Amino acid sequence: MRTSFAKISFILVLVIVLPISVLVIFEVRSLNQSVAMMQAIYDKQIDTFLFSINQYSDDVVNSMTTRIDDAWSRKGAGEFPKEILEGYPGVSAIFFFPLEKNQKLAFYAKDEIPQQELIALLENHIREDSALVKKMTGYRSAGFRKIEPYKVLAVEAERFNTLLMVLGESPDTYSLCVMIIRPSDFIEELIAPKMEQVAGEEFVLAASNKVTGELIYTTDSLMNNKARSKTIWLLPEYELEIYIPGNSIEMVMQERSNTNMIMIGMVSLVLLLGFAMVFRNIRAEMQLAQTKSDFVSNVSHEIRTPLSLISMFAETLLLGRVATETRKKEYYEIIVKETGRLTNIVNKILNFSQIEANKKTYHLESVLLNDIVREVLHTYSFHLENKGFTYKVHFTDDLPNMMADTESVMEAIINLLDNAIKYSPDTKHLDISTERMEQWVVVAVKDQGVGIEEKKLKQIFDKFYRVTQGDIYNTQGAGLGLSIVKHIMEAHGGQITVESEPGKGSTFKLMFPILVKK
Repeated sequence: MRTSFAKISFILVLVIVLPISVLVIFEVRSLNQSVAMMQAIYDKQIDTFLFSINQYSDDVVNSMTTRIDDAWSRKGAGEFPKEILEGYPGVSAIFFFPLEKNQKLAFYAKDEIPQQELIALLENHIREDSALVKKMTGYRSAGFRKIEPYKVLAVEAERFNTLLMVLGESPDTYSLCVMIIRPSDFIEELIAPKMEQVAGEEFVLAASNKVTGELIYTTDSLMNNKARSKTIWLLPEYELEIYIPGNSIEMVMQERSNTNMIMIGMVSLVLLLGFAMVFRNIRAEMQLAQTKSDFVSNVSHEIRTPLSLISMFAETLLLGRVATETRKKEYYEIIVKETGRLTNIVNKILNFSQIEANKKTYHLESVLLNDIVREVLHTYSFHLENKGFTYKVHFTDDLPNMMADTESVMEAIINLLDNAIKYSPDTKHLDISTERMEQWVVVAVKDQGVGIEEKKLKQIFDKFYRVTQGDIYNTQGAGLGLSIVKHIMEAHGGQITVESEPGKGSTFKLMFPILVKK
């Protein structure tokens, strides 16, 4: 049976558990890949938004630089049209630094700013950054007009950002141009409209100082779930930030991932529970089949033994082989005894069949437990003494009545006595007593037999179950006695309890509810 059960278990694992495991692993991998793909797509989309704003600000400055370059090429620094500055909010001034001897320094501003301090700072920086100037000139000679974010100038508690470029068409006409920018005005006047356009109603865009954390502009009230930030190309001290109303994409993806994982887990759990139930049922059915097989074997043995004895002694008597009347009487007694034993086995099987088919009927009436126990001992004492047992009886007087089927209760008590006889091979003594316990009247049968292990106490009431340890493996029985007792007690609204310790015996108690007088 164990080999068959192991094979079935292995097949069930292959058929159910393995596909479930593969499905879960596949779904988890697919889910992680989907989340990663969506995250990558979303990140690229966010980067595109921020790139478009940076590109826009770059285009605005390039447009202004083109106009400045054209004006410079036509008129030079001395006749530079200052009205160009008026069309570009945030650009406060333009500083021309001569690269050739025939050029002169020029400074044009559209509002009140500390010109002299700015000029002095710029002259010092430019002379110190000769390598950068040479590099910028090289770009211009190659036909590329590069706009380079330059120094941040702090003058009179105000900070100005600067952009550096080289103007002119040929080396002899090159001039260094520095665009002086108020960053807050530049962001609010030039970049903000583009931020509003890009943000729409889906996002919130903001610009802030990376060093101080000062917020310069925002398209709406800010939230905590910042999705991305990028440095403003022309103003390296500042950054563009994008926020997502509601949950961030990471949170959305995480929630989706969690939901899918929960669903996968629930489906897996249901499948595993189904597998566990199938596995349990199969195991129970196989155990029941094995138990039934053992039952048939045991009952066959139980029936065959008395039948063989009856047949043998009857045949001996029939053939006239018994010489004395004393021996004949002895043979007749054996035949009667074995017939009674056989009848008892058959009755037990029939009773169990009726119980299993719910056809067992009980005729309840008001009775005294002491009277029933006395009747059992009157009919069973000979059997006890014949088996070499002594017994001691203690009756509690004045026990209240109970509602019971006398024959069934007697059968239950006899089954307990039978068990005590079977499992007491050495010390052959029983204690039988009655008592009252709160709302119960109780009869107890105590033996001094082999006892029962604690882990098997619940199993002994199962149908066909027999204790099989040690020297009592070959004890005769069908495994129905205690199961029948349990059914009888349940039909009477009572209980059966057992206390046992291996090597020290067992005590079984039948507890019947007291008849309540109305």
